[in-house]
Amino acid sequence: MIKDVLDEIEENLYDYPESREIYLTNILNDFVDIATYLNTTADKEFYMEFGKQRVKIGNRTYTGSLAVLHETLKIREAWRNYSWDEVSITIPERYAILCFRSFWNFFNKLDEMSTRFNLDLVNIQNPNYIHFFEKLTPSKQIEIDKPEITDKLIYFDSSETIDRLLKELKGYFPEREIELEKALNGEKLKELLLFPHNGNKFVEVFKRAKYNGYVLSTSTEIKTWICSNFKYRYIKGKKIEPKPFSDSTVWDILTKDKDPTKKERICMTEWLPYKSHLLRKREAEQEQL
Repeated sequence: MIKDVLDEIEENLYDYPESREIYLTNILNDFVDIATYLNTTADKEFYMEFGKQRVKIGNRTYTGSLAVLHETLKIREAWRNYSWDEVSITIPERYAILCFRSFWNFFNKLDEMSTRFNLDLVNIQNPNYIHFFEKLTPSKQIEIDKPEITDKLIYFDSSETIDRLLKELKGYFPEREIELEKALNGEKLKELLLFPHNGNKFVEVFKRAKYNGYVLSTSTEIKTWICSNFKYRYIKGKKIEPKPFSDSTVWDILTKDKDPTKKERICMTEWLPYKSHLLRKREAEQEQL
């Protein structure tokens, strides 16, 4: 569910560049009532008053469940790394931590996505409310180390990955290896390269590279890169012709359970393992725990 929401946000950010900041502001405003529950980056002061636990965030003081939640997260640091210990953790604490992790993962991924679009959630937040982020989030600190935004259409994690993909794919583009290498390096080609098979085989390679951590670009950026540089062999009955990739078809393959069969997959190597939609869903759910 969280992945579906993030995919929709990513597509909207790409399709409506003039409204990106307003769009993100509206998303944050939708969550403003629970912002103080999620904010772990602001400095806090915990104390007891009249027999009740209190927490001070900025100039405001909170009581009840909010104070208990932040005290739980602070003591156990379970929202980062915590192996459940049935003896030392209560059921309400476990529930609070699981809920927090789900929201924390969502906003961290939203933060990473915003950075890819050259947007800063810290600056977008409404200053009249307690912020979700008071300081740089862990994801933002990682993003700073990424290459500066350029006119590249796609980013991979290393030149080694580009070399590996070139080695795997060049056989499908005879006498066009130079152009393929340029495309893998993020250039927009003057002429579309023909992939001589069903297009879903080609798209799935980069879907696999994405979920295995080799592609830094968003699914929307991968879609644009493929449609800008490649075409495929369309076969229907006796009709065979080259056909450009369509945005909707590429998007569906990248984001939905529309993978080619095991027999049809290409570039099946040890460093680029295939993971079923169900397995990836389970792994995503596990990250929430």
